[in-house]
Amino acid sequence: MGQPVLPPAARRRPARRARSTVISALVTLFILNVGLAGFVYYRPGFRDPLFDAKVKALVTRFATNEEPTRVVVLGSSRTAAAVEPRALEEAIAAETGRPCVAFNMGLQGDGPVCQLVHFRRVREAGVRPDVAIIELLPSAFAWYRDDERAENRPYDATVLRPDRLTRAELDAVCTYGFPPVETRGEWWEATFNPWFGFRFQLLARIQPKWLPPGIVQHRRDIGETGGWGPWDPVPPDIARLRLEEVRQAYESQLQAIRIEGPHVEAFEELLRECRRDGVGVAVVVPPEGSTFRAWYSASVQSGVAAFEDRLRREFGVTVLDAREWLPDEAFVDSHHVVRAWAKPYTERLAREAVIPNLRTTTGSE
Repeated sequence: MGQPVLPPAARRRPARRARSTVISALVTLFILNVGLAGFVYYRPGFRDPLFDAKVKALVTRFATNEEPTRVVVLGSSRTAAAVEPRALEEAIAAETGRPCVAFNMGLQGDGPVCQLVHFRRVREAGVRPDVAIIELLPSAFAWYRDDERAENRPYDATVLRPDRLTRAELDAVCTYGFPPVETRGEWWEATFNPWFGFRFQLLARIQPKWLPPGIVQHRRDIGETGGWGPWDPVPPDIARLRLEEVRQAYESQLQAIRIEGPHVEAFEELLRECRRDGVGVAVVVPPEGSTFRAWYSASVQSGVAAFEDRLRREFGVTVLDAREWLPDEAFVDSHHVVRAWAKPYTERLAREAVIPNLRTTTGSE
């Protein structure tokens, strides 16, 4: 016997169900994207969870009925590891006889454009420090270009992903050397396809251990440490391996340093905004081991020194080149300070960077 012939209505049902399933999936996907996009719009801190966690802890730490000296530290992982807030508070309080609260806002990869963006966020959070310690990292003034991209780009454009930025910040960074077409394109892609564009932010909330290598994970104790991210010493064989990795990563980068262009403009704008807000500024080149220092060319060295002099002369800020402040044993990889050396370095920083600024702002001798 042959197969029974279904009536036309019965034959159309599977097709209708298939179309209904596809339409339902598309509507659900649309609703999920709109929902997440709306959440990100109203909670912009979700874009940059590492900074958001730090700034919330900063606001909590600075919330006091007293009138303490307030110190904020900006910089990369170099500064995050080297400046211990508790030691800074104790040293300043002992010198001034007045309580002090300090917070280390250093984040991995932060260069001059990142620091400007992050200082503005600190101010938007309602925090006005008495003194800002601002890292001047020579390697962050490198220029990049590869075969696939036609435009030179400053260092920050390689680390500050567009999905970490708000719309206003997107416009700002494009004035400081970020390739506008590519940067805006990636930002809009993340905004309209947020479940993909913010996948790392989502994964960091759900299961941070699943994040791929190179994606920074949030430290749970960030509020307790005041933003300090100490490094512990490692065995000699691991130290040698890390040093070789650092050499491969940095040796060419240090030759690409150019103290000119938009990243210099961003750094100078940061100093101007601090001055407008009445914030004392200490610019600090962070410590380095002798091996790392040997990788700089003579021309780069002279360029950094000339820039330091110009900042002192034109902006009237304290500028400290601390690259030789610590011995080689103070580093885990010739540029990240180990935990035990953070306190003595921080105490010197308090004496030479913060105290002179407090004397200037209070008019005391």
